[in-house]
Amino acid sequence: MDLFFENGVIFTADSRDSIAEALAVKDGKIVFVGSAEDGATYKEAAREVIDLESKMLMPGLIDGHIHSVTPARNLLEIIEARHTQSSTIFSSQFALEGWHLKIGEETLADAILDRIVHNSYTITISGKDSMRKRKGLTEENK
Repeated sequence: MDLFFENGVIFTADSRDSIAEALAVKDGKIVFVGSAEDGATYKEAAREVIDLESKMLMPGLIDGHIHSVTPARNLLEIIEARHTQSSTIFSSQFALEGWHLKIGEETLADAILDRIVHNSYTITISGKDSMRKRKGLTEENK
């Protein structure tokens, strides 16, 4: 077992929007999501145990391309619950200016962006080449 996350709120983004207490990762894949009690054997085998300190662990927003209203509503609910309460990190391949169009539903997009844009730090990574290429992290030299 590589990693075990505990002591936080783990939003699974499954069809029921389940919340879990613990998550285990092995070889870059999630192998367990569930209660802390059920995850005890995964914790014992973990190389590293990460205490979430009551923070939320949730899927990253890498694509940012939302096709229906339901994911946008789910995102708004998460942001609303966390707004002014704790930190949330967003990662996107799209410039902030393009999020409104990618979210799609105008009213939800306005609500989501109003909550995250005005009190955020934005770090933009740009350049002709990807960061992997610039840092020499290619398949050939891994």
